[in-house]
Amino acid sequence: MFATSNQFIKIISLIFCYYAILQRGICENIYVEGLCMLISTICIFKIFSKSNCPYSFDKVYHIFYLFFFSIAPIIQFKNNVALLGTHFSDSEYIMSLFLLLVSLVLYEILYAIFYKKIKVESYNNQDINEKRNKVNELILILISFSILIAMLFMNNFNVMSLLLRGGEYTTRQEVSQTSNLIIGKFIRPMSMLIFLCAYIRKDISLTTKLILFILLFLSICPTGVARNVTAAIWLPVLLTVAGWARKRNVFSVILVGGLLIAMPLLNQFRHYEGGSLEIGLDFSQFEELHFDAFSMFMRVVKDDIITYGNQFLGSVLFFIPRSVWPDKPVGSGCYVADLSDLSFSNISMPFLGEGFINWGYPGLIFFIVLISYYCSWFDKNYWETENNSGHYRIKYLILMSLLLFMLRGDFMSSFAYTCGLLLSYKVVSKIV
Repeated sequence: MFATSNQFIKIISLIFCYYAILQRGICENIYVEGLCMLISTICIFKIFSKSNCPYSFDKVYHIFYLFFFSIAPIIQFKNNVALLGTHFSDSEYIMSLFLLLVSLVLYEILYAIFYKKIKVESYNNQDINEKRNKVNELILILISFSILIAMLFMNNFNVMSLLLRGGEYTTRQEVSQTSNLIIGKFIRPMSMLIFLCAYIRKDISLTTKLILFILLFLSICPTGVARNVTAAIWLPVLLTVAGWARKRNVFSVILVGGLLIAMPLLNQFRHYEGGSLEIGLDFSQFEELHFDAFSMFMRVVKDDIITYGNQFLGSVLFFIPRSVWPDKPVGSGCYVADLSDLSFSNISMPFLGEGFINWGYPGLIFFIVLISYYCSWFDKNYWETENNSGHYRIKYLILMSLLLFMLRGDFMSSFAYTCGLLLSYKVVSKIV
């Protein structure tokens, strides 16, 4: 019965993808369609396989690949979309899609090899037996409340500014880049981590958990932060609190639905000026800069932009302020925008593009090896152990949710946010 249901979902998903590929606009090059169909087919079968692993790094990787490297490229190609005023030729589309197809096949092979070879590590699940008392619970509430006050201060104590990402209702304090890094990537996520670590403890009262959730919602409202942050914060919360979200295929449906419906909905809060909101499927979003990952990958390959590791160095040393390192690299998207004299510089750079921009084709292969090992290691150590609960589950869910951010890029921003969140997790796990 379960197998039949899985096959049905795969067929429906393939029909949906093929419809997007074959019916939207007029295509004059069958090779572009064919490559997109091959990528979509591989991704759909991987997304809705392994029903005993309803959510995983591997599924997130394929969901990203499906939308950003298959659906978005074909829609942009068919509708002759020129992101940032650049028109790419048919041959450049074909070359980039073929390279991405080969990269996907290489990932599949390496993931399977690593998954088989990796030895499961023992993990000390940090569920503390010491019983929490009311004073301990009050401390957790006070910490979360202090974070909320700090965020209100950053928004000039304007609640609407806190709850909305941008628009006429927002008024924010001007802070240095270092302060923004500490507050946004280390302090603010603590609200989510405190709630999750408290939620898994049976000795913390329901009232305390509810208060912590309200403080979390106000501090990191989904409509008040960037969409990649929303996914990183609220997917772990959903998967921890809602048991039904951890059942077979539900996570995949949630993430796919999020990209198709929630993403364009949340984007309306980026410059919210009041009025009604539009909710529904919006294929036009694939023609906008939100889905610039493929075009940025195509751009660095086409222009043969290689920095010989300089961008990677800047990413791993993100914590060094520019006052100390004046020539510190900017994000790869911004770097390419400046180099290519583009009209807009706040653009992404996908993970595979980061590989190429650092060391060319060897860098691309290195980054595929890196991401396939990263995904397989976490998946195997989570799904093939008895420790996939408690604190270990929280850590796994956080990193899995951040993967989408990392894959879209750029690497400097996503790596900094990941490190900040892990540091916050380390601190909070000791407190709770």
